[in-house]
Amino acid sequence: MKGSIIFALHKSPYPKRKGPSHWADWYRGCLKAVDIQRVLDASGVTSEMLVLTDAQYKGGLHEVDYYTAAFDELGAHNVRVIRKCYETVRQIEMALQISQNEDKDLIVISTWVHYLRVCWLLRGSGATHRIAFGIPNLQYAIADVILTFAFPVIDLVPGGRERFVAYAEDKRFKGEYQ
Repeated sequence: MKGSIIFALHKSPYPKRKGPSHWADWYRGCLKAVDIQRVLDASGVTSEMLVLTDAQYKGGLHEVDYYTAAFDELGAHNVRVIRKCYETVRQIEMALQISQNEDKDLIVISTWVHYLRVCWLLRGSGATHRIAFGIPNLQYAIADVILTFAFPVIDLVPGGRERFVAYAEDKRFKGEYQ
């Protein structure tokens, strides 16, 4: 039986968010990922969680630390950590490449405000996509709604995706996105 990689796409899990952390969209994505892992375990399918990010913002832990702590708290097992990629596009590209190289199914969990853009980015890949509902970070929710409509246009412009990713990764590398 083919194994699976479960990737809860990262959404800024920093303490500056409004509301309790267990209601935050990023945490609900972790919870959904663990629920999926339990179902796969019960069916005899081997799975692993993929924590794929290299973001660390001013005054906060590395995103990896927030996600691995949540997965540990929720009882996840077989968690693979890769400290690479600052931006959603690159994270999805790398997760798809890993799943193809290892001949595993990829299951991506995204937040509800991220969902349509992730659908666009995953189109034609064969990956399974699930949605998690929770309280979003308002700053990112607005950006995600804008990018839901803008990203197909960005992709139409020659070199548009590469320029967008370079800009976003530069900002994250400098710690300018909170």
